[in-house]
Amino acid sequence: MSEVHYQGKKAILEPDTGSSTIEQVAENETASRLASIWEKLLGIESVGLDQNYFDLGGDSALTIQLFYQIEKIFKVKLPAAILFDAPTVRELARILHSESSALDSSPVVATEPQGSRLTVLRHLRRIRRLLWR
Repeated sequence: MSEVHYQGKKAILEPDTGSSTIEQVAENETASRLASIWEKLLGIESVGLDQNYFDLGGDSALTIQLFYQIEKIFKVKLPAAILFDAPTVRELARILHSESSALDSSPVVATEPQGSRLTVLRHLRRIRRLLWR
């Protein structure tokens, strides 16, 4: 897995031979954008990739704002409970990157008008839950 380190506000990616350069850059971009959201919401100058959201002062009110920002910026709606499974920038960025990749490469086509409650993402989550049981 690639390693992302921060120098000031700039994320530096240390490449890994296990994944493509394009994928590494995308993961790096996701982690950088996510860290920026956390910094603004938590009022912290710099957030480390492996720092726990709750240890940094994240609470339920900020979590609602966090997932609103994630949906707005990444165009992916995730359940807030996922933060308990992925409480760091690194873990949440991996999930966001995989969700975005799944949507980009999915053969599923939305058949309902935009704005409906039943979206392609929800279909993918249901399929994933069924497969992981």
